[in-house]
Amino acid sequence: MLTAETVIKQLALSPLEGEGGYFRRTYESKEMVFFEGQGKRRCGSAILFLITSENFSALHRLSHNDEIFHFYAGSSCEMIQIDSIGNLQTYRFGANLTEGDYPQIVVERGMWQGLRILSEGQWALMGTSVTPGFEFEDFEIGIREHLLAAFPQHHKEIIRYTRIS
Repeated sequence: MLTAETVIKQLALSPLEGEGGYFRRTYESKEMVFFEGQGKRRCGSAILFLITSENFSALHRLSHNDEIFHFYAGSSCEMIQIDSIGNLQTYRFGANLTEGDYPQIVVERGMWQGLRILSEGQWALMGTSVTPGFEFEDFEIGIREHLLAAFPQHHKEIIRYTRIS
């Protein structure tokens, strides 16, 4: 049986500090584009990303990038997205189409996003494609007290999807 540890080792994934999970950048475009106020950015980038039931993807957002998630293997996940005015959407992400999973999810720039495994003791391998290409300065981790103040109606979900108070 394939384990998370085996996949992490075989794909040379590293811990993703702050957000959680394990990743490896697999692609960066050579082409660059200019964004007003942002300077030059790569047209796109991609990563492999793995989470476990113990190591979820905490709420975070990308300020200038759209992100497309692609499911590859493992257990079904739940993703939440919260927009700037507090609308929350919940998605099933995975390969089990008969259970309502969807194998690809788009996260538009500026959306708070978090991802968890639905079953204890499990893992999921996915990839993400980011446009324009990912830069760490575009990444913001969700701070629990700030998110609770902004979106008190989502108290339960914010507690489940944050680590940093």
